[in-house]
Amino acid sequence: MVVPGDSVGGSAGRTSARQAVVVLAEPTAANRDQWATMLGGEVLDALLNARLLDVLTSLLQLNGATTTIVGNDLEATERLRLLTPPGVDLVTADPQGSDSGPLLTAAWAIAHLLEREFERVVVLRELVLPVSVRTVATALSVLATADLVAAPAPGGGLALVGAGKATGTACIGSIGEATLATLEQAAIEDGLVLRRVERQRLLDPGAGMLRLVPEIERLGEAAPHLRRWLADHGQRA
Repeated sequence: MVVPGDSVGGSAGRTSARQAVVVLAEPTAANRDQWATMLGGEVLDALLNARLLDVLTSLLQLNGATTTIVGNDLEATERLRLLTPPGVDLVTADPQGSDSGPLLTAAWAIAHLLEREFERVVVLRELVLPVSVRTVATALSVLATADLVAAPAPGGGLALVGAGKATGTACIGSIGEATLATLEQAAIEDGLVLRRVERQRLLDPGAGMLRLVPEIERLGEAAPHLRRWLADHGQRA
């Protein structure tokens, strides 16, 4: 069952001790190569690092939840170690099997933390821009009664997904397209309850500098690292 409505109310109050927020740190290798051709490898790396640091900063006020960064491979994990603040976990994705769905890493991360006896897990997808504490706390809290939680992204994509049970995790990993409509249909077919939280924006390095500049400027004080990146590289627009 999909609960209607574009958002779910909630507060940024203290969350329970067995909840976790996962941050997927990097895009796929194919996307990285494409964007590096457009922006230059060093400029892209600096942009992705700034995005990650701003997302982590936005989570500092979330009490009672563990934060985990997921690297795509061992090389990425070693690179990310330098950016990982104290108290934040860092793991390497290790999805098994022949499935290759777009949310396979997210599903793996949720399953990994459920195995560690966390009860509710929310995943911020790669390239999501800084998210308010209210939104993340709400996403965690609705998993007390829902099987799945999701935040849509512009264009119908997904910025955030979460689950608290193996059935929800399997549903996330099984879909062939990372869109809200696809996840909603899969939830209906599996008899699961899905709740939605507020829409979130994604960074789009493929849009080019002319579109990146206003997108970052719109974030204001919520993205100090991205604004510093813009000050260093915005003249390329």
